[in-house]
Amino acid sequence: MLIPLITVCDFCLSKKSMLKKVDRMSEPEKELEEEHALRMLYHVADTDGQGSIDHCELSSLLKQLGWNVDSKVALDIMRHFHDDGSKEWTDKYGHLVLNENEFVEALMGSKMSTLLKSQNIMRIGATIHHETGEIVHTKKSEQESMLCDPDHLIRWMNTKRLFANSLSGATMLALLAHTPVSRKVFQFFHCNHIAGRPFLRADYAIECYSLSWYAFSPVVLIVLFVFSLGLPGLIGVYLYRHRTNLYSTYVQQHIGWLYEPFRKGTEFWQLHDVFLKAVLTGLLIYIPETARAAVALMVGVCAVASLNYWRPHKSGFLFVLNQLSFISTTFKYAAALMLRVDHTKFNDGSQEMLGWVLILLDLTFLVCGVFCFFVAIYVLKQRINHLSQIKRRMRVLAKTMTSMDSGGLAAWKVPESVKDDGKKKGGGGSTKVLPRAVKSDLDKQE
Repeated sequence: MLIPLITVCDFCLSKKSMLKKVDRMSEPEKELEEEHALRMLYHVADTDGQGSIDHCELSSLLKQLGWNVDSKVALDIMRHFHDDGSKEWTDKYGHLVLNENEFVEALMGSKMSTLLKSQNIMRIGATIHHETGEIVHTKKSEQESMLCDPDHLIRWMNTKRLFANSLSGATMLALLAHTPVSRKVFQFFHCNHIAGRPFLRADYAIECYSLSWYAFSPVVLIVLFVFSLGLPGLIGVYLYRHRTNLYSTYVQQHIGWLYEPFRKGTEFWQLHDVFLKAVLTGLLIYIPETARAAVALMVGVCAVASLNYWRPHKSGFLFVLNQLSFISTTFKYAAALMLRVDHTKFNDGSQEMLGWVLILLDLTFLVCGVFCFFVAIYVLKQRINHLSQIKRRMRVLAKTMTSMDSGGLAAWKVPESVKDDGKKKGGGGSTKVLPRAVKSDLDKQE
């Protein structure tokens, strides 16, 4: 209950702060934010991650904006989209597609709204009066039409982003709590027979299969099937169903954080770790004590083998740290097997040597963990500084656009800070690839 409560509070506070920030934006800042929102919407609609949208994806996108558009109507819109002489774009199969720039320009201008009106497309929820033939708006159609307003579009896209961030945070916290909670659940069914009566090993004050045990078992079963089995099962099903478009913006917004640290083809590795922890910390208690260390040793060897076979981590530091943790765990279970030998017959100091080896393993893992922690802080700081520079440049650009209203386009100059940054990076002027017709028009103007 604590994780959902934290998630709801975080989402509400973040949304409140976002709404205040949008209200304080200037008009140039709102234009930049509107363009950013439309580009985000475009990438969300690009479910296959190809960098362009077809008529089916355009239909889904326009429905999100409140227009009653099916795939057939969206195909007609795309056929008439380039009637103004603009360049047509097709995919490798020859199907008409829209690229990102022309989509954003069409929605920020009047091109898309003109096409929708020419196709007699109505808002979602709107109906036609059977006598007068006029369009009758309902409460739903009026509410949907607010998305055409830039302010509402910005709020809508930022709300979706905040919701996805809150959901990912809640899932991350749930996965962190999965191992200790599942361990408690497994312990509830682990009993020890004493004098012919079964008692709970975790708490000998509770007798297994008694009235109090049966009274609390429904709660444990709910946690078992909903949380311990349901959470990784749901994530696994989601990953399998979207296995072909895991790197589209839509899927990455919802669950991309789960496999972002891993290479392509190893997106399941987070579930691999959850299952491994559940086996080593919980399910092993059902193995007889005489064979428990041997089974754990085999699980550890399989874990090390799978880690080196898949090599899932993008970061070499994380791979080394994970490798060290798996090897350390495997060696500890091997040491548990060695300690089962009767060392009283031999006075060769093998127990003391084994103890020092275990201490050395723990110290090595601790030092490497602390080192990786500071490396992660350094990398995070570098990324924050990079984002701060981008925000600073956007503010300079917004102020420059405001000054253009008085001085005109001819009076506009590139800010000195942007010039300096370009010179420092060693780059000259940027080159933009234009269609042939557009490039010739520019030459004529010059």
